[in-house]
Amino acid sequence: MIPTRASKLLARVLMMMCTAIAVPISFAQGGGNVARIVVWQAKPGMDRDLEEGYKRHLEWHRNNGDLWSWYGWNIVSGERDGYFVDGTFFHTWKDLNSPVSPAADGADAAVHVSSYGDVRSAAICEAVPTLTDLRAQQLVSPLLTFVTSVCNRAERPIRVAHRGEPSKHSGRLPETCLSPPGQRCK
Repeated sequence: MIPTRASKLLARVLMMMCTAIAVPISFAQGGGNVARIVVWQAKPGMDRDLEEGYKRHLEWHRNNGDLWSWYGWNIVSGERDGYFVDGTFFHTWKDLNSPVSPAADGADAAVHVSSYGDVRSAAICEAVPTLTDLRAQQLVSPLLTFVTSVCNRAERPIRVAHRGEPSKHSGRLPETCLSPPGQRCK
């Protein structure tokens, strides 16, 4: 299927919503508002190997001059119990065009990470500024909530309420309206 303008827009909107719900990103850090998040599932009996392999892969990043911060968490409940999530946050789209040695990175990841786990999902997300408040220092929390939201097809506009104070004029929370092509928000 060839992506249409509408499907690309909807995919971008969904990624922004996913990021806003799952891992809000703040602009206060002085960086960008783009994150790369990967969800891994360890191969049977290889949970510890995946964790140790990921640590070795992070060492490769350090040894090759990667200045990005990488974070990782184990999911400990729900249908994804046992999965591992890693991510790098606070980037610009331009940053993602200049990763450290992509071919060598991929080769090292194949040996140290992919040998022990399978990717269940990977996303590059852009945060919606008015929906986000997480700061880098909060990413080191031992417990976070990981939520994903899937919308297969929008038949009509979707309204997303923002955090914050209700409007002094309407008494309602500020909101963003996401509409399919050809439809207008009311």
